[in-house]
Amino acid sequence: MSRISSRSFAVNASQQQIVEVGAIDSSVNVEVQQSDRSLLNCNASLQLAGADVDSTNQVPVVNTNPSDMETNANLRINTADVDDSNRVPCKSNLQVGGTDVDDTTRVPCKSNLQIGGVDVSGSNKVPVTLTGGVSGSQANLNNATVVVVGDTSTAVNVNSDRHNIFGNTSNTSDQIDIQMSADNTNWYTVGYGIYPDSSGDFQQTLETPIQYIRLKYNGGATVTATVISS
Repeated sequence: MSRISSRSFAVNASQQQIVEVGAIDSSVNVEVQQSDRSLLNCNASLQLAGADVDSTNQVPVVNTNPSDMETNANLRINTADVDDSNRVPCKSNLQVGGTDVDDTTRVPCKSNLQIGGVDVSGSNKVPVTLTGGVSGSQANLNNATVVVVGDTSTAVNVNSDRHNIFGNTSNTSDQIDIQMSADNTNWYTVGYGIYPDSSGDFQQTLETPIQYIRLKYNGGATVTATVISS
């Protein structure tokens, strides 16, 4: 019959002594040997002042040298560093009111157009400067030129759609034809001409797209003529 006494020891199947450890002083180091790491799991939580560390109870770090806190980890996708050829995919669409933004569902803009910090209104308008103006120069068709029947003036590249032809001729009897061209080679006569007044002055307005314009004379004269376009 076995006998248990105060000197008995607990042993395992290999007859190794089992020792129950109670409180261990901080000055005592206990060496633990264990090849199976799963048997050494520690389920204790990191705590600060008796409370588990979380987003509201964070561990303060005091360090005056920022380089000690550097992190050199790279963002990776499928074990490859993210770069120009290996980008992070984004599958989220811009939405307004739960609907994807497209040509029919646009992002509203509630900002007002301002000038000098003041909203644009009927009394605070946006200034607009027109730089088109008119083109042409004095006597660009004829400059006191002596002409005979069938002569034509200088061809002017007006490249516009509003034209004012004016000048003076010594011939007050014969009509002056207006001709136009798209290539300065093939010319066509406009359906109405210019008729000088008794003093020889004349003026005619055309509102039609023209590339080149010139005058053709039906009688001998001395002519000064100008075309201005816009």
